[in-house]
Amino acid sequence: MKIWQLEADANHVSNFSVVNEQDFDVLIEHFDGRPMVSEWTPIRLKIREKIEEGDMQPLFGGIPVFSRRAVIILKEFLDGNVELLKLDYDESEYFAVNVLRIIDCIDYQKAVVEKFDDGSIMRFEKYAFRIEEVQDKHIFKNVTEKKGFALVSDAFRDRVIQNNLKGFLFTELWDADDS
Repeated sequence: MKIWQLEADANHVSNFSVVNEQDFDVLIEHFDGRPMVSEWTPIRLKIREKIEEGDMQPLFGGIPVFSRRAVIILKEFLDGNVELLKLDYDESEYFAVNVLRIIDCIDYQKAVVEKFDDGSIMRFEKYAFRIEEVQDKHIFKNVTEKKGFALVSDAFRDRVIQNNLKGFLFTELWDADDS
């Protein structure tokens, strides 16, 4: 079992930006595990750098942006774990993915953590997860990194690869076999 960091492959698919600069505030202030669908107004997007349309495209701050195709293919993993927030883009249908599943899953006995002087976490030099917390969790965020990248399971990654979804980039953070 492995845990992967999910990112958009900005070097191989087109890059989104917002049309209205004030929409950056929404992106900065939210997407931290709190529900927001009831107050959501679709953000208007434009292409910042045109490469190729992907099923996951970069927007801002590691917020996943999925195509309609990706949402359909990954539905089993997304349901109950995320909110899909419609984006306003003329050429295709895209959704910002607000990850709602936030879990306390780090094994601090095995993880290597760099801390600030006040003891708060600066970053993880090496991740280690508690298997009982991440088992059968397919998309989530670590409680200490609510504004960070989404984390996904092998099953999620395998589904992306099997369906040839474009624009997904996975970085291995942890392998249970190495623990």
